[in-house]
Order: sequence, then C-alpha cells, then structure tokens
Amino acid sequence: SSRMDWRAMETCGSYGELASSSAGSIYAPVLQHLRQESGEALPDYMMTEKLLQTAYFTHIYRVTQRRYAGETKELLLRAFGRQIDLLNLIHVLRIKTYFSGLQDLFAVLFPFHYRLSPEFLTALCAAPDAAAAFSLVSRSAYAESFQNVDVAEVEDYYRRALYLFNRQQLLTGAPSVYTAVSYLNLKEAELGMLVNVIESVKYAVPYDSGYARLIGA
Repeated sequence: SSRMDWRAMETCGSYGELASSSAGSIYAPVLQHLRQESGEALPDYMMTEKLLQTAYFTHIYRVTQRRYAGETKELLLRAFGRQIDLLNLIHVLRIKTYFSGLQDLFAVLFPFHYRLSPEFLTALCAAPDAAAAFSLVSRSAYAESFQNVDVAEVEDYYRRALYLFNRQQLLTGAPSVYTAVSYLNLKEAELGMLVNVIESVKYAVPYDSGYARLIGA
C-alpha cells in the first residue's frame, strides 16, 4: 500500500508532475519545497536524495517511537541507527576521495546518529583528506568493519554488514515485526545479486563473487 500515485509517476513529463504524483505521501513536503526553489528545473540530485531519505528515516523513527516498546523498539532503533551510521560514513569517505572540493559535508549527511557522536562526525567532515578520514574511522565504533578497506569497497561492506545483521535476526532473533523486515531485506539482497549476475553476463560488468558466496548464490 502506497500513497504515491505510481500511474501518474510513470507518465510524468516534468518535475512538477513528478512532485504532484507524491501528494499525500511522506515525500510530498520535500518535493514541493524543492519545486518552489527550482521551479521546473531538476534540483540538485545529491541534496534531493539526502532530503528524501531523511524524510524516510524520520518517518521510521517516529513510527518506532510511537508504536513499539521494549526489546522490539530497541532492535528497530539499533537496526536503522546502524544503517544510518554506515551510510554517513560512506558518504564522507566517498566525498573525501572523489569530491575533495566540497566544503559543506553536513549538507549530505543524515541528521541522525547511533554509535557515531555529533563530535565525531564534525571531526570526520573536517578531516583534510581521505587518508585522514579513514584514520578517524579506524578509531570509531565501526573500526573493525573498515580494517584494510578502501573507498571502492565501502559500499560492498555496507551491503554485507546489512545482510549479515538481517540474517542473524531472521535465524536467531526473537519473533517481532523486524522478523518480517529482515526477511524482506534478505530477499532484496538476493534479488540484487541475481541482477548483478545477469548484468555481468549481458554487459560484462564485474561480478561480486564474494557477496554471492555470502548469500549462497
């Protein structure tokens, strides 16, 4: 069930029509605000992605705080908090490597944190280069995850980390609403691996054999 007008989205021919197709959804305020700023021109992609994902995570946090309690609430906050932390780390490491001229890094970070304090994120954004940023990450709560990992591998780690976390919850976690979330996340990962295999054959793109072994493909 979705409040997005998918038929209107499929046929839209302008940004205004795209924004209108989101009426009633959690994304409508963001798209309408960007429409007011940019008119019919397409807004900056990086900022748009950040604002839309922020709207999503804000909604998730609000629902979690309102509807759940005890261990289920703690698990949901831990799962999404970990995901946001990793995404913020990946964003900064990528920017420090490929877009070193970008100054306002906080503009592309999600305004949430779990195991990464605001002070740490401030220091990470202020790092002079990618090497300094990796050095800081190696002393963070996710230090073990980024040992001997370069920027080309951080997204692979992110996918693996989420897959393993959700697999553990599905196999050993206490039954809760997150059991269904874990199952859907695992199925999405398996579908992504299938797409990767098909693309590797059709378009000669790299095949992620390590990830395939992880999910048993």
